[in-house]
Amino acid sequence: MDLITVTLASLFAGFVDAIVGGGGLILVPALF
Repeated sequence: MDLITVTLASLFAGFVDAIVGGGGLILVPALF
């Protein structure tokens, strides 16, 4: 269950990061 939550959070963060163009500044903190 936790793995699914982390995966969805990572995909969502990557999606938002792609729109904003942060270059992974949003995706990396979401993993920790």
